[in-house]
Amino acid sequence: MSKNKFFKRKKTELTPWEALQGKKEKKSKRFDFFGNPKMISDRLPKLKKYQHHVLRQKLAIIVGSFLVIGLVALYFVSPLSKVQTISVSGEKTVSKQQVENASNLHTNDPLSRALFNKKATLREIKKELPQVKSLTISHDKWNDVKLSIVEYDLAGYVYKNKEYYQLFLNGAIGASTFKQPVGNYPTYSKFDKPAILQSMVTQYRKIPLKIRNGISEIDYQPSKVNNQRIYIYMNDRNKVIANIDNFADKMAFYPSISSKMKEKGVVDLEVGAYSYPYNKKS
Repeated sequence: MSKNKFFKRKKTELTPWEALQGKKEKKSKRFDFFGNPKMISDRLPKLKKYQHHVLRQKLAIIVGSFLVIGLVALYFVSPLSKVQTISVSGEKTVSKQQVENASNLHTNDPLSRALFNKKATLREIKKELPQVKSLTISHDKWNDVKLSIVEYDLAGYVYKNKEYYQLFLNGAIGASTFKQPVGNYPTYSKFDKPAILQSMVTQYRKIPLKIRNGISEIDYQPSKVNNQRIYIYMNDRNKVIANIDNFADKMAFYPSISSKMKEKGVVDLEVGAYSYPYNKKS
């Protein structure tokens, strides 16, 4: 076994001449006839094609970038980037023109301003029309802007200076005036202080719709000992005496009390909860 290993080792060893020839062969692969290093592309023919491919890709990216920039610039100077028309939907208590005017948007304004400044536009509208709850801005046919609004529901009408003003569930009072209330909503009289009226509306929106629909008028009637007192005149011809601060809780008893009344009269919820006929003095 040792003899075979010896012969195998001898067979793999190179003579000095063979080693020199091997070094020359390696050197000839890296240098040309004049001793100058060969180009990588000469050693690897496919590399040149790869370099051209990479160069074409970079050129395509540069040309494409300039083309995109050019198209964007062309768009912003073209009529397509300007608002052509403005339409309004969802209005109930205000007119389309009022919403458009309050939005502070105009034709020929940049379309981007109309579509991406929703919060600013809603703020502008609420300054003039506080009954507007939310706003959706979209576009149609590329540059026709559509304003879709949602309004707060009506809480009734405030009567002052011999005219009626719309009162909304957020406590906002509309700017438009009416000679008479429209629809089955209560009227609010003698509420001279905005804070008192706001408290009244907060309580009113808590009561069930069925009871709301039965209210005809709410009068603020403070006394020396109770600045929260109100008189409520119902559509069934009963009168309710209550307090603003617990109005919603106390009015929950009204249907039960009124159903047991043998004749029309007063339901007193100011202290406790009881009723008596109109012809009986309290």
